[in-house]
Amino acid sequence: MSREVGKGLHVSVAPRGLHVLRALSVSFFNISTPRQDLLFPPEQASRLPLVHAILWELAELSFRSDLLALDKALVPQLWDTPTHEAQYLAIFSSEVIGGMWDTPLPQQHQGLFWGTLSNLRALDFADAFWLLLSAWPSAPWGIEEPLLVTIPQNKLQKKVNMLMEFYVQTFFFSTGRLPVVPRGYPGSWVA
Repeated sequence: MSREVGKGLHVSVAPRGLHVLRALSVSFFNISTPRQDLLFPPEQASRLPLVHAILWELAELSFRSDLLALDKALVPQLWDTPTHEAQYLAIFSSEVIGGMWDTPLPQQHQGLFWGTLSNLRALDFADAFWLLLSAWPSAPWGIEEPLLVTIPQNKLQKKVNMLMEFYVQTFFFSTGRLPVVPRGYPGSWVA
């Protein structure tokens, strides 16, 4: 037996007298869907923007916090300088995902995951990532110089790939698990 306790909220008594509160819909960043729509066959998963938005948000938050924790563990002495936090934050287009806590999720590539290095803004984020990782112990020999627009596109892409590989390997060897790295903005998954 279930009774409504608020707009869209129902409470029911489960076995052992536990009260269970259930929402009739789930909302996330102005995307709302009925709760029963979250139960769908796997082949329809790509059609649900809410799930994509939540997964992207989790991946982005995980990447940011994992990168921060790893950097603080590998080079703690650099965090005593006032510029190191700014170097970390320069990797992302905003300190807060989406710009502010209540803004919509991005609908195009941005920040480190801009999509193409021919875009100067994307190169700035990649160069900030390089600056952070180049201070880590065992940084590979091929990443000793900054990422500049004058470097040919194929060499630039090779250096960025080396950076990402170095990050993934360092993270794995430090934590024993693979890192979460966001691969696209939420709207890019729409079929």
